Amino acid sequence: SPDGAHLAYTRVISRSLESRELFLADADGTNAQPYAVLQHGAFVNWSPDSAHFLYQNDGQMYLGAPGQPPRRLGNAVSLFNPHWITPKQIIYLLDQGTSWVLVSQTVDGQVVSLVSLPKDITYDIR
Repeated sequence: SPDGAHLAYTRVISRSLESRELFLADADGTNAQPYAVLQHGAFVNWSPDSAHFLYQNDGQMYLGAPGQPPRRLGNAVSLFNPHWITPKQIIYLLDQGTSWVLVSQTVDGQVVSLVSLPKDITYDIR
């Protein structure tokens, strides 16, 4: 995590390598706790304040937080390139078929569509 206090890692739990368990632990690897079982999933990234994180599971994107249940954000197949712009807000591209919609979403679930964009767009957050 950005604050150096936590680790997030996955461990394979099936021979096919499709199932993994997402663990959260202290920075030194102690106190590891299972957080979620992932099917075709992966850890994505931590929020800047280390309070939340994003991960994919079975074609869905989730918001997680240590000690809290995960919350589904949307379909990971149509939700691309999530970036934290504040400790409590992400933006991402939402696939609309022939175009993208740039979306802002807060950790408390408030979603705002910002602008429709052509498919050949790229963006960067700095």
